[in-house]
Amino acid sequence: MAASAAPAASVSAGAPPRDLGLPGAVAAKCGGPAIKLNSGHMMPLVGVGTFRADPGVVGEAVKEAIAVGYRHIDCAAVYGNEKEVGAALKECIDSGVVSREDLFITSKLWNTDHHRVEEACRRTLEHLQLDYLDLYLVHFPLAFDGKPGCEAPGFEADEAGRAKMMPKSLQDTWRDMEALTDAGLARSIGVSNYEFLTFNDCLAYARVPPACNQIEAHPYFAVDWFVQYCRSKGVAVVAHTPLGGAAANAAWRGGASSPLADDAINAIAKAHGVSAAQVCLRWALQRGTAIIPKSTKRHRLEENFALFEFELSADEMAAVAAVDKDQRSNKSGRNWGIEFKA
Repeated sequence: MAASAAPAASVSAGAPPRDLGLPGAVAAKCGGPAIKLNSGHMMPLVGVGTFRADPGVVGEAVKEAIAVGYRHIDCAAVYGNEKEVGAALKECIDSGVVSREDLFITSKLWNTDHHRVEEACRRTLEHLQLDYLDLYLVHFPLAFDGKPGCEAPGFEADEAGRAKMMPKSLQDTWRDMEALTDAGLARSIGVSNYEFLTFNDCLAYARVPPACNQIEAHPYFAVDWFVQYCRSKGVAVVAHTPLGGAAANAAWRGGASSPLADDAINAIAKAHGVSAAQVCLRWALQRGTAIIPKSTKRHRLEENFALFEFELSADEMAAVAAVDKDQRSNKSGRNWGIEFKA
């Protein structure tokens, strides 16, 4: 399969000519294949997530991930573990295992901090023990009224148990995000869980365009039209929940099926001698998205990174696409007492 350049993932000048079978990807010196964001910075296609990684475990998982070869680490203030992640990053950097320049660190602005963006970013940098973020995202297109920070449950509730909302324009939030790039606190900025209307609106008012949109995307929730729309606008797509979230989001899913148990996906996995998870992740890469699967187990970290020695055929890509059920896993609004899809 020939690699086709896209605005969100252009091949840098002088890049190795090897065809990786991944849209717009180039071979990087470490961290696996990478794409060039519209900000001009390179982002490794395969990262490791830290959502729901327990205290006392997440730091070791980050160190294991770096040892395996990961250089893209996805964090967020609301995950409540950035101090431990930061300690692990500092240990790896100070010991010479990896340099800061070789890492790509993402974090996210929580919903309670839309009116104090710089303060929130500086707090995250302090926790992560970094001078800058490679990518800082607006976590959700929602502004909650609440105290600074993200103490559980991450919002203040009204009498009915719903999250208190703040009348804050997303355009104003984005202006403050843009100021972070001017100040050198974030090399790239982007959005997360933005659906078509909020995403398109952001494109209209942005002085600094979003470098990426991080959204739920997996074989059972492919949203291919939106993935390709984002990419056509020069915005990279990072797929969170790339394995379908069957276990992580069980309380929201109500017993919904998992792509990891899908017959078609498992048949393809058997043909290649790989796991169903690896098929899901390779499919995501070949259709032009970056991925941030989460694991705290060494063997899973290795498996999720071992995606570049096999390639899905056009027929296999079509077979995976055909299992789409429009089955969203993340239903965060249920936590907040509001109707919100992302």
